[in-house]
Amino acid sequence: MIKLKCSNNYCNYYYQVSEKEMLDNAHYHQKCIICHSKLIVDNVEELLAQDIEQQAEENLQQYLHEYGIEGTVELIERSPINGVRDLYMRKLRERGIIK
Repeated sequence: MIKLKCSNNYCNYYYQVSEKEMLDNAHYHQKCIICHSKLIVDNVEELLAQDIEQQAEENLQQYLHEYGIEGTVELIERSPINGVRDLYMRKLRERGIIK
């Protein structure tokens, strides 16, 4: 769910919409229906974290299919970005592939 709130501090209008609703009818969710101020997404960090987790799962599935377990682990260990490497290694641990 996408949480939207009014940017006007005095209005405090707040509601949630599904991702599908937001994609289908984005023009309805741009302005507050009470004061016509701009609506802002209140849970951006949560949505980004979910998207990153989902993308990591999809990539990991592809890597395992293409390179096998050893190739995938080798590929992940070569990543120059510690956060990315940690995320993928955590995903492999969750699947029980590595300890």
